[in-house]
Amino acid sequence: MTEGRVSRAFRRASDKWDRGRVPPAFDTGTTWERIQQGSNHIGARRRVITHLEDSLLVDETLALAEGEFIGSWRGSLSLTAPPEPTWTAYSFAIGDAEPTSYICEDETTIPRFALYPVLVRVPFEAGHLKAIRVLDDRTGRVADESHLVSVGWDEAINGQWWRIDQYHEGEKRAAYWLDAQHRLMRSDWEGAILVAAESRAAGLGDLADMLDPIFGDIPEENPTAQ
Repeated sequence: MTEGRVSRAFRRASDKWDRGRVPPAFDTGTTWERIQQGSNHIGARRRVITHLEDSLLVDETLALAEGEFIGSWRGSLSLTAPPEPTWTAYSFAIGDAEPTSYICEDETTIPRFALYPVLVRVPFEAGHLKAIRVLDDRTGRVADESHLVSVGWDEAINGQWWRIDQYHEGEKRAAYWLDAQHRLMRSDWEGAILVAAESRAAGLGDLADMLDPIFGDIPEENPTAQ
């Protein structure tokens, strides 16, 4: 199939969606995040959401740079259609390695790097607990139960983002902040901060020359920053 035919097929599939059933967090398009560690800009993450005829596809690429070191991983997650999307298949690759694929056997077992669809569906109810089991993308091992805890509007950030904390074996491992439309705006992974960026240029910043080859050519769209 030629590139033009593929593009038309995607458009026809997307036209069949009832847009009223798709929460803003699952809007089609590309979003960028800038990764900071303290005052240092160390990388970027790109998320691309595609609407297919009866499902969603969430592709993520994360790249880190430190000195001359450059590392990356890619994940592709297939989901059932909204309003209650659940994952059906997942593939994960580090750098240029061949991807490892997983088929969903239990929707409460979530790939470690595919939490986005779960996070954006956590209710904005302070104290609400969402139990999950984490699948290690790299080894296929399923970890013991973890919890996502819905905390509240975080005045320490800007008062307009809702915080969700992640605990594993009783220890806090990460924190996430969503806007009023449940879109992911900020993440804190044990000291590395990922913040939504307005564009590819803002996400890559002074690392563009190093990271451009990893991200390739994706159209500039960023519904998160609207």
